Amino acid sequence: MPASWTVNLKTSGSVCAVPRRAARKKVARQRLTDRVCSTTAPPAAGRVEIFDELVTGLAFRITEKGGRSWSILYRAAGELRRDTLGPYPRIGVARAREMAREALSVVAEGKDPRQRQRLQDAAAARRQADSVEVVAEQFIRSYAAQRKWRDLERIVRREAVAAWGDRPMADLTRRDVMAHVDAVALRAPVRANRVLAVFRIFFGWALERDIIQASPAERIRPPTREHARDRVLTDDELRAFWKACETVGWPFGPIGRLLLLTGQRRGEIAELRWTEVDKAEQLLAFSADRYKTGCPHIVPLSAPAMAVIEGLSNRAHGPDFVFGSCRTSATEANAVRPVSGFSKASQILDRHMLAELQRILGDRGEAPPAALQDWRLHDLRRTVRTNLSKLRIDHDVAELVLGHRLAGVRATYDRYSYLAEKRQALELWAARLEAIVRGDIRDNIVALRR
Repeated sequence: MPASWTVNLKTSGSVCAVPRRAARKKVARQRLTDRVCSTTAPPAAGRVEIFDELVTGLAFRITEKGGRSWSILYRAAGELRRDTLGPYPRIGVARAREMAREALSVVAEGKDPRQRQRLQDAAAARRQADSVEVVAEQFIRSYAAQRKWRDLERIVRREAVAAWGDRPMADLTRRDVMAHVDAVALRAPVRANRVLAVFRIFFGWALERDIIQASPAERIRPPTREHARDRVLTDDELRAFWKACETVGWPFGPIGRLLLLTGQRRGEIAELRWTEVDKAEQLLAFSADRYKTGCPHIVPLSAPAMAVIEGLSNRAHGPDFVFGSCRTSATEANAVRPVSGFSKASQILDRHMLAELQRILGDRGEAPPAALQDWRLHDLRRTVRTNLSKLRIDHDVAELVLGHRLAGVRATYDRYSYLAEKRQALELWAARLEAIVRGDIRDNIVALRR
């Protein structure tokens, strides 16, 4: 120990190092202030330390290069030790005294402040490892990737990670989640419900793995009251839609026609891969990891659907996605990805659809609509299902066409594929759709051919 220091023994065996008042060499002690710390000139060589008059052991160090920092000297386990508190001016005088007092209180308990700091650093590292961004990536790899809810990964990245990426999961509160969901509800009321649903899954997953002790998404009511959609396109609208798809062209025109001919979900058709197209057997074969239900799904292709597929063969951008779009970057030259841009495409499709619908009604001498009734691509599935009922297709077969599972124990014990029945159903639907497009059928009115 330096000659300029002495030791005050404590009954616990730990001691605090303090400057000796009658030392051979006087130790600089004074009341430290921001003015003293900022204006004291650096030494010509080496370093100089000024000890605070108010807090024993608190030292302010200045190096010959002008570096200024705080440290606390104390004795623990029979050794004189120094714990660096941090640089000045990032740590001011008041904060340095507070940190020094905290360290000395730890010494008084017979513990080493440096050990406590290491524990705090380790805890901080664990908290950083459990940040929202890190945990979200784990969640996406182990949970979202094995489920076919397409919005799940997208919402976790765009909502949770974008809002709280660096924050530890354990720091998030119900107020944080409610504030974020409410903000989403202001711009997209129904989407806010989806965001909350995904948050519940995400935080519930983290709770199961002991990453957090409570889910901040629980006991929060969905902000928007939803009503089940019942929109079914009329025969005139189907005729206009079919023509609009032709006008719009690739890729959204063929996608729209396949959606209408097969009754499948938008994501399943838009992300269709050539490996899932079996031209010889005239069907689409979705694997379990690609389908929403987590089960393999076979979709027979009617003759009009096969015609759409055959028309796409010369438009393929690569061996993977049927509706792939090219992109070039420093890391992915001539790579392909599923087509995107449905929001803008829907607006264009609506414009052509409205023009065609106005022409159809005008030709019949009926008042044309000024605007389309609100509809979405997903309404095509409901339209297909409704028309299958009009065609007296068996309920189970119609549900299986759409990729729904049989209810109850039948899903376990009935392993029949119903492939022939599904093919017949889709062929009948294709024939009806062709008649609608020709104008032979329109909303329960059948035109008799002479």
